[in-house]
Amino acid sequence: MHKNTIISADMKMADIIHIDLYNLFIINRFGIRLGFGDKTIKEVCEKENVDHRLFTTVCNINNSATNISKTDIHTEHILQLVEFLKNSHDYYRKIRLPEVKRSIFNLSKGYDANTEKALGHFFDEYIKEFKNHIEYEESTVFPYIKGLCEGKKSGEFSIDKFEDHHDNIEEKLSDLKNIIIKYMSKPEHDLQKLDLLDKLFQLQDDLDRHTKIEDLLLTPMVMKLEVM
Repeated sequence: MHKNTIISADMKMADIIHIDLYNLFIINRFGIRLGFGDKTIKEVCEKENVDHRLFTTVCNINNSATNISKTDIHTEHILQLVEFLKNSHDYYRKIRLPEVKRSIFNLSKGYDANTEKALGHFFDEYIKEFKNHIEYEESTVFPYIKGLCEGKKSGEFSIDKFEDHHDNIEEKLSDLKNIIIKYMSKPEHDLQKLDLLDKLFQLQDDLDRHTKIEDLLLTPMVMKLEVM
């Protein structure tokens, strides 16, 4: 099996981790714990009260599988998707961002004070922008979606505004990677540079996948709710 394999509900849950390691994060962010033996995706999802159609669609979008049908995703399960996205936010805040910051500190202390300050400031500004982005989602977008699910319409907000606000928060990460790749030349710190770049690429990949889920699944589901 390989990354572009289309994941179906009758596949074993354990097998999809070997298709793409990122499926391990999807499993976790749906609140599913490891230790499911040889159960299928459908069996595990039913046990954990997760809609298996939603689960497989998220996996297939993240695996870049082609010919994915999203027509059988029920809008009644949109709150499960919102919870999935909120769990992703928690992971970024508690795991991804702190580990990148630690790697920046380990690398920058081998350089002069100005370089150390510049790297730290650059990433702090990125964290501020990132937190503003996810706080907007959690304080404005997600409550709006919850309201729609409860039959409450809002004339002050629509998912189109979310699309307009959905700027590319990954741009600063690309800038930071280029600074390290192009201008930090001390060979004695190569291992620290490799460690930091590895974490930055992982973070950017995670965020790219997160954005795809919002653009290709969350937004269309909300649009369906808005016209119901």
